[in-house]
Amino acid sequence: MMCEICHKEPATVFLTQIVNGQKIELHLCEKCAKEQQGALFNNNPSFQKFLSGLLDTAAAQSTTHLHTEEMSCPQCGMTLEEFKKTSKVGCAKCYEVFSEEFSPILKRLHGNVVHGGKRPEKLDAELRLLNRIGELESELKIALMQEAYEEAAKLRDQIKELKKGADLE
Repeated sequence: MMCEICHKEPATVFLTQIVNGQKIELHLCEKCAKEQQGALFNNNPSFQKFLSGLLDTAAAQSTTHLHTEEMSCPQCGMTLEEFKKTSKVGCAKCYEVFSEEFSPILKRLHGNVVHGGKRPEKLDAELRLLNRIGELESELKIALMQEAYEEAAKLRDQIKELKKGADLE
């Protein structure tokens, strides 16, 4: 798919906006997306504004939590209405107090409500190696059940090599 503005580069940025139930899609190349950023985001893209907008949408859709507007954090006194205005929580306790309202937003933004973080490259490489060994061991069991002994011997040797290289024996 080509960029809808320059029609020269492949589109790598896909913007979708839903306004009053109507879906508007825009497909841009990286260069055109950077040039259009100010126009598309009112000259000031802000994570806080984005998060606040999501919270407004979630609050509008939720009719079961009407009482949350009056709720406040016992530790800092922050209300949900104040959060909507500032897009910042007052303290760590706010996450517990407003968890019902924050959870769907965090899940939509990050795909999970628990932070997974990043791993150091060395640890990541070790985990990939352990996963590969696990896959080979599963394949080995299947080969043994199917009585494919030659394949099983090859898999066993691969597992030994990987374990020897990683000092896992």
